[in-house]
Amino acid sequence: MAQDPEVPPVVHEQAQLAALLETVKRIAALTPPEALLDAIADAVRRLLGFEGGGFRLVEGDELVIAGRWGDASMLRPRLKIGESLSGRVAATGEPLVAYEIQDDPRLDPVHREADRRLGYRTLLAVPLRIGTRVTGVLVLRSRVRREISPADVALAQAFADHAAIALENARLYTERQNALEALRASQERQIEAERLRALGEMASGIAHHFNNMLAAMLGRAQLLQSIATDPKIRQGLETIERLAQGGAQVVRRIQEFTRVRRRHAPREVRLEDVVADALELTRGRWETEAQSAGRVYRIETDLGTAPPVPGAAVELREALVNILLNAFDAMPEGGRLRVSAGAAGDRVELRVEDSGSGMAEEVRRRALEPFFTTKGPKSSGLGLAVAYGVVERHGGALTIDSEPGRGTTVVVTLPAARDLVAPGTAPRVRVLVVEDEEDVREVLVDALTEWGHEVLVAVDGNEGVRLANGDEFDLVLTDLSLPGRSGWAVAEALRARGREVPIAFVTGWGEELDPARLAGLGRVEVVSKPFRLDELAALVARLAS
Repeated sequence: MAQDPEVPPVVHEQAQLAALLETVKRIAALTPPEALLDAIADAVRRLLGFEGGGFRLVEGDELVIAGRWGDASMLRPRLKIGESLSGRVAATGEPLVAYEIQDDPRLDPVHREADRRLGYRTLLAVPLRIGTRVTGVLVLRSRVRREISPADVALAQAFADHAAIALENARLYTERQNALEALRASQERQIEAERLRALGEMASGIAHHFNNMLAAMLGRAQLLQSIATDPKIRQGLETIERLAQGGAQVVRRIQEFTRVRRRHAPREVRLEDVVADALELTRGRWETEAQSAGRVYRIETDLGTAPPVPGAAVELREALVNILLNAFDAMPEGGRLRVSAGAAGDRVELRVEDSGSGMAEEVRRRALEPFFTTKGPKSSGLGLAVAYGVVERHGGALTIDSEPGRGTTVVVTLPAARDLVAPGTAPRVRVLVVEDEEDVREVLVDALTEWGHEVLVAVDGNEGVRLANGDEFDLVLTDLSLPGRSGWAVAEALRARGREVPIAFVTGWGEELDPARLAGLGRVEVVSKPFRLDELAALVARLAS
């Protein structure tokens, strides 16, 4: 554009160089992209004498207004590449000069009307380029019709080139920061996983020894109850059984909190019983504690005729307790809680709805992560994570539907029970018991013998493999951790002989067994120590049939 004749050319050149230098400084200082675009647009408008304009950046197949345009409200915020004058520049990658733009048919009608109302007559548009790729367009408009010189175009292009470099640097910087953040998050997860792995190994060892002791204690107490006639003795045995079951729950909690997984022989569980127990266990929270604080919780249940589900009642109950406590936490001033259950095809759906504060989307997405909490130090962040783990191990799914101010609905979907064999009298079978813990071994032998079965015993893995190779059995019960050779070796020795005898791993480790390895052994069940004798009887009946 023509310069003021009273100002020496050297002054104009110095001003241009100063403006370019300032732009380079801003780029080097990693000025935020929006602020940088505004500064460049202001500088080039001032140097070349344009009153309006700004940047449009490429997003997909469109050009989008970026930065500050004083008259942006009168313009289309998005243009297709190739559309209007700036769209042509984006399509060709070449600068464009236009005069009397109010009457230019190439201009978008909306923009033509805006230019007519604002009095713009001259337009200069230059591309932002990275190599051969166009990333945007710098658009400049003037209310005066003046000739635009090649030097004007070159100067505008120089500013546009710097803007393109700055935006590319900002993009690369953002990608780098995102990658670093992802790496940090990954490292934190790895550290947490390693910590949990170490805790899991420790808990696994503790669980193994305690479960062996509890299995012997619980089994012996149940056997003695079947023959005891003195009420006081029976009462004492019931106390021992209750305490042993309490100890088993303590071990189970250690396993849950360290994410050690267990498998259970499934039993039919009535969800109405699980709900009733969970509400009773949380009564202190929603009734006693609430009354003392002047809060009111309205508890509603609609359990209908929900079919039973296969699983462990104590685990499902604890999962529901965690869900309920989370719901009460979301209603610190009281509110409404509704628990409903019913059939959903071949599955059973349990819903817990609260009228609490709800969750933001980011919180909802992370709510099932172990140790994630919004409640501060008072919360472990394990409640919903434990519930999710329990539901997942039962072959189910847990989902959360929530919005801020609209409450939360937790939906638990579980498979319906089908053809579960109830505990009963099994046909007489020949059973190989492989167990190195004497107390546990004696309980297994005494129980199986009392039920009328023939029992052979191996006290270590080597003897178990020898008997498996040389004798015939209808059923094998083996520990996994054995002196000599493992329970896996016993099972694999049986399968190596082509025998499809049912096998039950009776383990105190509570570990998640390799599904592929289990599948390779054919008909295999897993029983966690400590076990109830009625569960063992059901297992034997099922496998013997």
